[in-house]
Amino acid sequence: MKLVERMDQQPGAVMECLVPVLKMIRTKFTTEFKLSHANEISQYTSVVRLFTCSETLAKSMLLTQIQVFMEFNAPVDWGVGGSYERTLLGAMFALNPCPRGAERLYTICEDINRILKTIIKLSPGLRHSVLNWLGRCLHANRGKVDLWSAHETEVFQKDFCSDGFSLNMCHVLLHLCTPFSTPGSPMLLKVKPSYTRAAPATDQQAEELCVHSRGLEDERTLAPYTEERQLPPEKCYTFICECFFLTHQALHIAYSMVYKLYKLNSSIVRLKRLLELLKETHTRRVIALVKMQLNREFCWYYNMKAALTEYSFTKMCLSFHVATATWLVQVASRDDVKDFPDVTLPLPVEIPKSLSSIPEFVITNYTMFVSSLEIFGGMDLLAGDRAILDHMMTLVLVFMGSPKRLADSDARAKLSEALDALLPRQNDDGSYNTSKTIEMTGQSVDDERKFNYRKSMHKLLQYMWKIPLHKQAIKGLASTAMKEIENTEPPLFLRFINLLINDAIFLLDEALDHMKQIKDLELERDTGKWDGLSAEAARDKETGLRHLGMMGRYRNVMANYTIYTLEILSREIRDIFCHSLMVDRVAGLLNYFLEHLVGPKQKEYKVRDRREYEFRPEQIVSDISHIYVYLGTSDTFCKAVLGETRSFSENLFQQATTVLEKIGVQAEFLVKFVELNDKLKGLEREAHHEEEMLADAPDEFLDPIMGTLMADPVTLPDSKTNMDRNVIARHLLSDQRDPFTNMPLSMDRVTPNTDLKQRINHWKAEQLKKT
Repeated sequence: MKLVERMDQQPGAVMECLVPVLKMIRTKFTTEFKLSHANEISQYTSVVRLFTCSETLAKSMLLTQIQVFMEFNAPVDWGVGGSYERTLLGAMFALNPCPRGAERLYTICEDINRILKTIIKLSPGLRHSVLNWLGRCLHANRGKVDLWSAHETEVFQKDFCSDGFSLNMCHVLLHLCTPFSTPGSPMLLKVKPSYTRAAPATDQQAEELCVHSRGLEDERTLAPYTEERQLPPEKCYTFICECFFLTHQALHIAYSMVYKLYKLNSSIVRLKRLLELLKETHTRRVIALVKMQLNREFCWYYNMKAALTEYSFTKMCLSFHVATATWLVQVASRDDVKDFPDVTLPLPVEIPKSLSSIPEFVITNYTMFVSSLEIFGGMDLLAGDRAILDHMMTLVLVFMGSPKRLADSDARAKLSEALDALLPRQNDDGSYNTSKTIEMTGQSVDDERKFNYRKSMHKLLQYMWKIPLHKQAIKGLASTAMKEIENTEPPLFLRFINLLINDAIFLLDEALDHMKQIKDLELERDTGKWDGLSAEAARDKETGLRHLGMMGRYRNVMANYTIYTLEILSREIRDIFCHSLMVDRVAGLLNYFLEHLVGPKQKEYKVRDRREYEFRPEQIVSDISHIYVYLGTSDTFCKAVLGETRSFSENLFQQATTVLEKIGVQAEFLVKFVELNDKLKGLEREAHHEEEMLADAPDEFLDPIMGTLMADPVTLPDSKTNMDRNVIARHLLSDQRDPFTNMPLSMDRVTPNTDLKQRINHWKAEQLKKT
C-alpha cells in the first residue's frame, strides 16, 4: 500500500518504482528459466498480470501503470524481428508451448491473452499500443517465411523471432479471434478486404484508422491488383478486422515450421540410411557421432511437431480456418457481402474487386494447415463433422478451378494437396489411414513441388474413379474432347492426356536410369572396388549412392502413380488414346518400357533391395499389359504398336507373357493378352507388306520430324515447312512454337497443302497397284 501511495503522490514515481521490477522479471524469462520450471513461470506471469488488472489502484493510476508497462516492452530496434523476443512481453511469447517436462506450460499463452485483453479493453490508446506492438512485430519478422529454404539458416535466424515465439503469437491471436471463429459468423461481415490497402504512414494515422497490420499492400493478392480494382476505403476499421488479418499474418510466419519439419524428416531418413551403411564399414566412434546427430534431429523434430500439433492450438486453428473459408467463398462471389447464403457453383463470371486486395497467404495458410493435419495425424478432428468438411471442400472447389479468382498456379496446385488430405484413406483391412510419408530429395524444390501436386491429383482421380457419378463426369470430358479434337484450342481432356503421357515417359525413363546407376554402384561396393579408396573418396561414393537412392525412390513413386492412372482411364476411355493424334505416342510409351522391363535389359535394373526404392517392375509390367489389352480392340492402336519398330519385336509379347505368368496375373487376363499377341502377328504380316510397298517414298512426302509418310500435310506459316497435321498438332499440345523457327504458332495458322496431299495419295495408289 505504501508503494501505491508513493506512486499516487509523486509524478514520475510509477516509472521509478515499476521499471526495476519489470527488469527483474524480464531477466527471469530471458536468462534464468529452464523448460522444467513451469510452476515458477506461472508465478511470474501472475506478477505480470498484476500490472494490468490491479483492483487496488484508481483507474487513472492503472492506465498510467499499464502505459509504463507497454513503453517498457518497446524493442531496441522496431525493425528487427529478433529484438521483440528480448522484451518482457516477447520473452513470454518465446517460451515453447510444449517442451519436455512442462506439459502445462502452454497456459502461458492463456496468461498472455488475459493480459492483452485486459489492456485492450481499458482504453483506445492502450489498444493502439498493443496492436501497434503486434503489427510491427509481425512486419519485422516477415522475412522468416522464406528462411526455411536458406542454406545458412543459423546465420539469419538471429534476425528473427524463434519458432516458439511465432506459435505462441498465433495462439494468443487465435484466442482473440475466438468470438468470430465459427462458420458464417455475422461478425465476419466486419472483415473488410480494403483494410489491406489502407497503409497508414504514421502511428497516429494507424490509431485513427484502426489499421496496425503493416506490409499487406506489398503482398501478392488472390487476383492481380490494379488501381481500377481498388476498393473504397472505410473511415475506420474494426477490432475484428484487425484481429483477422493480424492472425493470418502470424500464421503465415508460423507455418514455415512445416517446411522445417520436411527438411528435418528428410535429414533423419538420410542419417538412418547412413547409419546402416556405417555399421558395416566404419569404427564405433564414427557411428557414435552419427547416432548423436540422429538423436539430436529426432529431438528437434518431435519437439517442433508437438508444438505445432498441441491440441488447443490445432482446435483453434481449425475453427479459424473454417470461418475464413466461409468468408472467402462469399467474397469470391460478390463485393458487397452482407450475409452468408448457400453458394451455387459455378460462380458468376465477373470477378469481385475484393479478391485483388486479399493476400494470397490467406489461402496458402489454409492449405498448409489442412496438409499438416494429414501429415501429423490430426484428421480425427474432422471425423464425423459433415458441415466442416462441406465448408472446407467448397473453398477448394471455388478457388482451385478458377485462375481468375486465384491467379497463382502454384497456390491453386497447393489446393490439390489440401483436397487430397480431405479424402479418406482406406487400408486393406477397411480402416482409414491419414498418415503421409514426407521425404524431399533436395534436388529441385520446384520440380518436387510440381510432381507432389500431381501425385495429389493422381490420388484424387483414382478416388473419383470409384464413384459412378464422378467417373461418368470424367468420361463426359473425354467424349467432349473427341468431338472437339480438331478445334484450334485443344480440349481440356486431350491436353491432360498429353501431359500424363509426357510425365509417364519422363518419370519411368528417369526411374530406370537411377536404378541402373544404383545397381552399378552397389556392384562396385559389394565386389570390393571401394576398399582401396581413401576415406574421403569412399564417403563421396556412399553419399552419391544415398542421393541416387532418394531420387530413384522419388521417381519410382511418381511413375507408379502415373502409369496406374493411365491404366484405370484406359479401362473405359479408349477413343482418345487410339486417335491418330495420340496413338503413336501411346504405343511408343508402352513398347519402350515393356521392352526395358521384360527384355534382356531388365537385368540392368536388379538393385539389391527394390522395396527400398519403391521399384515395382512387376506392377508396371502388369499395368502396361492391361493397357495393351484395353486398347487392343482398336486396329489403329495395334498398327501403331507394330509400326513402332525401335522397341517392338516379335519376341516382346512372348517375353511379357513369361513375366506375367511369374507374377501370377489372372488366367482370364493372360488368355486375352495371348490373343492380342496372335492378333498382332496377323496384322504384322499385312503391315510389313504395305511397308515394303511404301518404303521408297520421296523425301518431300515424309514428315520432317517423324520420317513417316504424311497422311494430311499442312504448311507452317513462318518456316514454310510441310508437316503431317497430326504430328504438328501433337507438338503444339506441349510447345506452342514452330519447331523450326521457335516463333509462336497455333493450329489455326497452319494451312492445308491440298496439292501435296493429292500427290501423296496418287503415289500411294500407284505403289499399291504394283502388288
